[in-house]
Amino acid sequence: MTSVFPSFSIQSPDRVQPVLPQHIGAQPDGSALAHIGFLVPDLAGPHLHLGTELLITEGPTIVALAIIRELLPAEAAAGP
Repeated sequence: MTSVFPSFSIQSPDRVQPVLPQHIGAQPDGSALAHIGFLVPDLAGPHLHLGTELLITEGPTIVALAIIRELLPAEAAAGP
């Protein structure tokens, strides 16, 4: 899977990022909670802020819209 930061310029080299989503729960409104890890976190990190939107894609198909609600410290995101 990949993510696209829709607010980026089409020419931005880090506009598309490979991601590893992990579903962690559902919300009453039907939305899902997920941890999203980036395969190249150093490229994604500077663009991750509360409220940032990401389009999650499988090939050319958009499969989800993600909105960053919480940022985890790098150590917590990396896991054991």
